Amino acid sequence: MRYTAAAQRVVTASYILTAFSLFFLVLKLYTRYRVVRSLGWDDALVTLSFLVAIPLTIALHFGELWVSTWIYVLSLGLSKLSILAQYLRIFVARRTVQAVWVCIAFVGAYTFQSVIVGILSCNPPAKYWDPAVPGFCINYTVYYYVAASLNIITDFAIILVPIPALVSLNVSRTKKVGVMLLFSIGGFGCVVSIIRLWTLYRLDRAGPDVSSANALAALWSAIEIHVCILCACLPSLSPVLTLVLRSLGLHLSTRGGAAGKDPSPAQTDSSAGRRWPGHQRRRGYPGRSHV
Repeated sequence: MRYTAAAQRVVTASYILTAFSLFFLVLKLYTRYRVVRSLGWDDALVTLSFLVAIPLTIALHFGELWVSTWIYVLSLGLSKLSILAQYLRIFVARRTVQAVWVCIAFVGAYTFQSVIVGILSCNPPAKYWDPAVPGFCINYTVYYYVAASLNIITDFAIILVPIPALVSLNVSRTKKVGVMLLFSIGGFGCVVSIIRLWTLYRLDRAGPDVSSANALAALWSAIEIHVCILCACLPSLSPVLTLVLRSLGLHLSTRGGAAGKDPSPAQTDSSAGRRWPGHQRRRGYPGRSHV
């Protein structure tokens, strides 16, 4: 199959991003299974998200842009549900948990709706890339803008939900800043989502050659998916980071009111007492549930 230069860049980037995501996914699963010895729903959801992203890469390779529209939504939704599932394991404060469940319901509902609309968007599907084919298509401008806007809204919601609980952590300022930075890395996903929305704006004004105009939007769609997978993996890697630092003779600063102590459930919004099935306490981590 012959590609334009822009299409070739999209295909190449999608393969690189897939390999990048696979590395962090394997590292996350290794951490959860071998270090923490506890697998949860978040691990299953982010794995499904990655598996769904593989057909997206294949679809981009063969130019099946119609397929990529709804696969993108499904993979992104699963990654966000994985992040929210981690929140349910980590936080126990009632308001935080309620906010997380609201986000789960919203993300699940709009993901399901967007996938169905995407699948049924053109009848027959060939009309997506060939307007001359008899049939009908939905207004893709509205579809793309609505989906992109909802993605940005949920990105910010996922960032904001844990902030009150993180601010109240009874640990040193250094640790608190480190934990907040780890959770706020999703802000990079917000930036990517906004850039993708800008590419959709350009696509809307690109003229009749939809396939060529889709190249930039397709590239940023792939970037957004794999950044979201990365955001779902990184919080779980803190135990591995701790082990690496200890092996190097380093440790995180514990200066402050809680130096040398783990925050108690009464003092912080921790995950103590909230366990996923199969959770086991591991020597060296008494009474704590790792991300």
